[in-house]
Amino acid sequence: MQVLFELGVEELPESEVFSIEKQLESLARELFEKYRIKYRDLEIFVAARRMGFLVDLDERQEDTIMERRGPASKVAFDENGNPTKALEGFLRSCGVTLDDVEVREEDKGSYVYAVIRKPGRRTEEVLPEIVSSLIEGLHFTKPMKWGVNLGPFVRPVHWIVLMMNDKVVDFSTFGVKADRLSSSHRYLNTTFTIDEPSRYFDLCLNNMVIPRVDDRRARVHQCLREIEETHGVHVVKDEELIDEVVALTEYPTAFLGRFSEEFLELPKPVVETALKHHQRVFAVLKNGQLKNAFVAFVDGPESLSDTVSLGYSRVINARLDDARFYFERDRKHCLEEFVKRLEGVVFQHELGTLKDKVERVRQLSSFVLSKLGDNAGKLKSLVDRAALLSKADTATMLVYEFPELQGIVGRIYASMDGEPEEVCQALEEQYMDVPSGVVGAILSIADKIDTVVGNFAVGNIPSGSRDPYGLKRKATSVLKTLIEFEWDISLEDLLKKSLELLRMHDEATLKTLYEFFKTRLEVLLEEEKGFDYDIVRCTLALSETPFRAFLSANVIQEIKNTSEYNDLLVGFERVFNITRNHSEIDFDPRRFIEKAEFELFDEFVKIEPEVLDALDHLDYREAVRKLASLRPHIDRYFDSVFVMDKDLSVRMNRLSFLKRLALLFKRIGDLNELEKIE
Repeated sequence: MQVLFELGVEELPESEVFSIEKQLESLARELFEKYRIKYRDLEIFVAARRMGFLVDLDERQEDTIMERRGPASKVAFDENGNPTKALEGFLRSCGVTLDDVEVREEDKGSYVYAVIRKPGRRTEEVLPEIVSSLIEGLHFTKPMKWGVNLGPFVRPVHWIVLMMNDKVVDFSTFGVKADRLSSSHRYLNTTFTIDEPSRYFDLCLNNMVIPRVDDRRARVHQCLREIEETHGVHVVKDEELIDEVVALTEYPTAFLGRFSEEFLELPKPVVETALKHHQRVFAVLKNGQLKNAFVAFVDGPESLSDTVSLGYSRVINARLDDARFYFERDRKHCLEEFVKRLEGVVFQHELGTLKDKVERVRQLSSFVLSKLGDNAGKLKSLVDRAALLSKADTATMLVYEFPELQGIVGRIYASMDGEPEEVCQALEEQYMDVPSGVVGAILSIADKIDTVVGNFAVGNIPSGSRDPYGLKRKATSVLKTLIEFEWDISLEDLLKKSLELLRMHDEATLKTLYEFFKTRLEVLLEEEKGFDYDIVRCTLALSETPFRAFLSANVIQEIKNTSEYNDLLVGFERVFNITRNHSEIDFDPRRFIEKAEFELFDEFVKIEPEVLDALDHLDYREAVRKLASLRPHIDRYFDSVFVMDKDLSVRMNRLSFLKRLALLFKRIGDLNELEKIE
């Protein structure tokens, strides 16, 4: 039995479309299961003016079967096997007959059980409840109300279609009653009748509507390919723009427009930014070179494109003319001259000017470089130069008018000034998630650490989904950069240095910052790197140096489900559990008595420096291998040695030795967090 639900609304905000699609999918499945209705071929659709689903449902809910235990058999039946009054009362309370009763043997004797079968309701009766729950379960960023106490909902509701096969289901909400009439594309401005759900998508297409997100995305890509083939060009397929077209249209149609060729004299990124960020159109290349053309989309038939194209061209030419004016004004000065102007640009309230930030970033960059063992020579001069110029483009007219070009303008102007390539690259890469160059990576870490630490110091701490300064993203970027560049740098050292430069150091802020970065590292290792949750919890013990936490997690994940993993975990647990409440690590091997004690001690003396040396060289694979090899010696020790000897001095000496061994294991993480593999 096919069911169609369509909710017609005013144009949806772009930001809500993909969220609604995901919510509809999960809510519909959840509700069908909750109401015990088997479903097949669920198709979700969301477009600019409609949302809903098409699905094949069973005609009835599944029956529910409940069981209740009644009296013991000897109480339920008399000596002749006839029901007693106790059983008859039990049957009445359950609403069943003697045919629905089973006698079951249990440990304490035999008991009567009533099997209560409750027939499922017809889907037609249940469907309005499901749809109501579905609508109520949707959440939006900014819901609205309209009319007389209607809403809240994402946008005003104008029509509803709810059908089972060829029949309209009795349902209404937001003052609108369900029918079989849907609305065409706004361009046609008509309604159309749906005779049966199976024809819904074809009828929509006939009325210039493509309801499914994936179908519209496929049409966008097809339109772009057709333009490339027709005109012999390459369209820069920006996924963000494609998503926007998919979200804002019901029948996307592409066209090729042009702007004045003279603007190609501007740097390529300037033109591309004006096209993408200001007019939301696609740039066009030919033979790898930017052309004075663009691809835009209209929501409707191709006949609209001629008029719309002229409007696009006029606005793009105006924007590019502005860009050329600002660019030419800026180039009367070298980039370094703009550094002085940063004294009059506020970075953030209580954190000084951008000039203050630049000075902090210079010192923090130098500090990062020193931690890498290079505090002199060419790299130091490149890092310092990049840090000095890092925010200079913020004071340019071009960035003021086109803020999306921050960093890009810095790279362009620095290159035109003849700055070293590493410096030019770093000026753009400082804003990237993970830079590709060393200078850019150092600058990126210093800049983001300064922003995060500064905001925490003045009380701008993210809470829940509220993160106006993007501190979570910046912190994650720092961690990813440290890991990608394999830099063994202490996070605590970076945070302390940044607080010191801000002259805001206090232990409470430092602790809060450290926990914040630790949480971001946990998310990074589990969600982006894909490590098992228990392994992440284990290696978070090394979070002070994020790269080491990553290395340890990588090795443990690699050996999980192997005997080596089991040897590592069991060996650790045996020495740790017995020393859990013991803190001393000083012991005297001359006081050992048993042969197994000396044997384990000899292995420990040999392996401890090897483990520490491997860790010093960031070889966590070798360190884990060495530690796992201790398992048989540890087993023999506990088979032969009674640790809790009645002689206090012997007992304490043994515990101290085992504690020292346990702490060696913990150099690769808190192994207590790891799950045993059976």
